[in-house]
Amino acid sequence: MRHALTVASCITFFAVTGCHETEANALAASDEAAAIDEADVSDGQGVTDSLATDGGDAVDGVDTANATGADGADGASGVEIGPNGVPLVQLETPASGFQVRSVGRFIEPGTDVEFCEIVTLPGTPDKTYYVNRIEVAMHPWSHHVIVDAVVPGSETEEGLEDGMSKSCVSAASAYGEDLVDVIGAQSPYSDLQLPENVGRIYHGGQKIIVDYHYFNPTPERIPAAHAINFHEVEEANVQHVAQTFGFYNLGIMTMPGATSKSAASCVFNQDVMISLLTRHTHRWGTDFHIWYEGGDLDDEHIWTSNDWELETNYVYDEPILVRKGEGFRFQCEYDNTTDHLLKFGTKATDEMCILFGIAWSPDSLNLVPMETTMPGGGLTCAAESAPVTDMGD
Repeated sequence: MRHALTVASCITFFAVTGCHETEANALAASDEAAAIDEADVSDGQGVTDSLATDGGDAVDGVDTANATGADGADGASGVEIGPNGVPLVQLETPASGFQVRSVGRFIEPGTDVEFCEIVTLPGTPDKTYYVNRIEVAMHPWSHHVIVDAVVPGSETEEGLEDGMSKSCVSAASAYGEDLVDVIGAQSPYSDLQLPENVGRIYHGGQKIIVDYHYFNPTPERIPAAHAINFHEVEEANVQHVAQTFGFYNLGIMTMPGATSKSAASCVFNQDVMISLLTRHTHRWGTDFHIWYEGGDLDDEHIWTSNDWELETNYVYDEPILVRKGEGFRFQCEYDNTTDHLLKFGTKATDEMCILFGIAWSPDSLNLVPMETTMPGGGLTCAAESAPVTDMGD
């Protein structure tokens, strides 16, 4: 038995209560925002062709003299302000576990930017955290956040300091590829609850990387900061370590004013258990279809998502076993209402076609990485893709 889950991301943020204002609504109110391109981020705070080469200042580009955020809140209005003047995100700390926060920064008007910031977990290296639930909260207008943990003692860990931040396109490209999963989110609040006996393992003093992408189409600067909750359980309750897999269709392309469909598939190199599938496109993505690839269920339709923001997750009633050599086929459809060519890219004015999911080994603690050319390695696949005319359901 399987079912789709529609997420209506609501939480209290920065003195704002209720569902976040979506990127699509923002663009409808700001026609010029859709035309933002590389020239608009030439101030050095945006994603550029050449990344910064060092950690630099922890709060580079942040105006600490004025703590007013996008909604006019400041210290006088009761909103708690962080060390660099950015209002803190509201998120209650877990009853059993701990919370960490990013330093964050202000995002200037009309910019499409991405940063990777180092945060340190509490405790000493001899402390092990067994975690089966992770929450992340962030200010509105975020395009996404991806949080990874750095493998202790690895080459990537060398030289990392708490609060270090740089412009980036991914944590792996910014700091190194020795990373393990924490959580990713497209909306201001996300809650990852793993199945029984499945979890993740972290350590005191371990560095995590908060990779956050913000697109600000408003005429005012906006705050960008994060709170992340780690809910702890007993060691015996984590018998399998969950990992995020990512199947990427890099070959998408939609001409200006046109529609398109592109299908791709990937298979696993080992037996895996799956509990969750997640679509990822940008705002021009319309329907997103998923089928099984290989095995007894080959070509069986699993799910169609019709909304790139509010219908992103498909949750299995019970985890399913996907055998080695089996996987998923997925199709992304687009309606390009712009006057520029849409291709796969990291900016909010680009598009993407990615199938994410949660997986773990059915009979051991950890999964084996897949052979891949994708940055960061792990359970990733650069799928072979092709345009299609009609895949059906």
